[in-house]
Amino acid sequence: MAPPRSVSGAVDVSESSEMSATSNVVIRTAMTEEQLNEFILSCSKGVGTLVHTIEEEIEKLPEVIQSQDEIESQIRYLEEENEAAAAELKQLVAAVRSVRETLRTAYREAATDGTRITID
Repeated sequence: MAPPRSVSGAVDVSESSEMSATSNVVIRTAMTEEQLNEFILSCSKGVGTLVHTIEEEIEKLPEVIQSQDEIESQIRYLEEENEAAAAELKQLVAAVRSVRETLRTAYREAATDGTRITID
């Protein structure tokens, strides 16, 4: 528990009767106006440093933060592009299968030309 403070800045700290029944010691400390001003000044410097640090961090943030609508619009565009690419890929796979089958047929014919070998 903090010691009681007077309006003038004096702090009274006294031992309770529970702590020491044999002695009745009173410790008085006073904070002068100059000490109080120095304390306030040092606190304000700390606050100033914090404000400066916060301002520096704010400058590092992106200048334009995209809205939810802009992000969703970009996602829709990318999904459409992805679907178009998937369709092109399917066409490419079909073309590769056709070429592969044509090559197999040509190889079979070349390998069995003039022979009685039949390849299923």
